[in-house]
Amino acid sequence: MEIAAECAISAELDASGAAAAGGGAAAGRLRQTGGMDDGGRGLGELLQRTVAELEARGIHDEALGTVKAGRSFGPIGTSTKILSAGRAWRLGVLLIDRDARLYETGSVTRAIVPLRAVTNRSPEAESRRDDRRAAARGNFAEGEVVNFDYSPIDLSAEALADGRGILGLQDGAIMVRWHATDPPRRLDAYLADRLSLLDES
Repeated sequence: MEIAAECAISAELDASGAAAAGGGAAAGRLRQTGGMDDGGRGLGELLQRTVAELEARGIHDEALGTVKAGRSFGPIGTSTKILSAGRAWRLGVLLIDRDARLYETGSVTRAIVPLRAVTNRSPEAESRRDDRRAAARGNFAEGEVVNFDYSPIDLSAEALADGRGILGLQDGAIMVRWHATDPPRRLDAYLADRLSLLDES
C-alpha cells in the first residue's frame, strides 16, 4: 500500500536525519511524508495521495450535512433538519473531501425516521432519534450516513505551529491528536492505519 510504504521510508529518513549534521538533518525532516516545508507542500501532497488512494480503491464516502434549526412563526413552525453540504471520507477523527480538505469529525447519524421508543427513553437516546429525524427531513437517501457538527481544520503553517487544534507540529512532523488519553501520532502513520482498517471492513 502506497501510504504504508511511505511510512517506512519516513522512518529511514528519521534515522538518517539524526545521523546527519546541520542542514542535512533539516533536509531529512523536510522529506518526511509527515513533515512540511515552508509552503506546506509535504502536507498537501500527503492529503492528495490519500484522496487518490481512496478513489482508486472505490471506498464509499459519506454525506456531510449542516444543521438548520427549526423556527416558530406564531402557531406555524418548521422542524430542525440537516441539509446536504457535500461528501467526504471518514477516517477516524478526521474527514477528508475530494479537494483534500480536512475536517475534525463531529457527530454521525443516519437519515431514517426512528420508531417510537418503547424501552429506552433516556435523554441521550431521544437526542439520537432527533438527529435521525433531522437527517430524514433533509435531502438524503433513506438510511444514508450523515456527518454533521464537524469542524474545518486550519492547515496553515501558523495554525499547525500553534498546536491548539487536532493537528500540530512536533519535531518537524505533523501530529494528530487522535485520542483523549493517548499521545499524538504522526499524521502519515495515522492515515495509513485508517486505510488499512478500511481494507479489513
